[in-house]
Order: sequence, then C-alpha cells, then structure tokens
Amino acid sequence: MRFNLCVGNNDSHAKNLSVLQAPGGQYRLAPFHDLMGTAIYPGLAGNFALSIGGEMKPGAIGSEQLEAVARELGFAGRNVRAVRSALTSELLRALALVRAALSGQALAGTERTLVERLGRWINTNAQTLAKRCGWQP
Repeated sequence: MRFNLCVGNNDSHAKNLSVLQAPGGQYRLAPFHDLMGTAIYPGLAGNFALSIGGEMKPGAIGSEQLEAVARELGFAGRNVRAVRSALTSELLRALALVRAALSGQALAGTERTLVERLGRWINTNAQTLAKRCGWQP
C-alpha cells in the first residue's frame, strides 16, 4: 500500500495481491505484479482503487489513515513505523540506481522522456508523502 502510494499506483486493487501456499501448508504473500505509476498519465484514475483509512484521494492520505489501516489489519504500530521510513528510503535509493542504469542505455527520445518524468514524479511524490506523514526518507 505504501509503495503504491509513493509511486502513484492508484490502480492498486486487492486482486493484484496473491497468496501462495508452501508444501508445508504455510502461506506467504506472492511476488507483487501490476505495479506502475498511473498517476502521471492524464485520464487514468486520480483516486486510489482501495480506501486507505477511509480516504481514497492520494493527496489526503497521511499518517492517520495509514495507522488506521495498520490497526485494522492487526499490525503493531512500532513495526509499521519501522517499515515506513525504511520503505521510503529504499525506494528512493532503488529509484536512483534504476535511473542511472537506464540513462546508460540507448533509449529513444520518448522513452528517455518517460523515464525521466516518471523518476522525477516518484522522487517528488515519495518525499512529499514522507514529509506529510513525518517520515524520514
């Protein structure tokens, strides 16, 4: 949920999540799929597909809404707080690595523009969210 919020994936439906059952009968979350930044594309959904703490407008989702979801799911507040800053920091670090790797490739003009635009958008959005929620990226 936080990842989708940071990258602007407003099309983050529950159907994009899957659970796997290991041979021993234990369950685990499957690798994520259908992750993309939809918010930069005009005409696509401006609101989140799922309510986060009763809110669907990404710009209005903050610490209060994220803490509410964590409580509803039964997660301890201290664990949620530890993960949120780490996620934002790791996302920004990974974004810088991906942008550097892609800049070394021979991308066409429109591809290069999209990569740069998406990178700037994610960076700005993740930092804005971190400030709004009082996280340290």
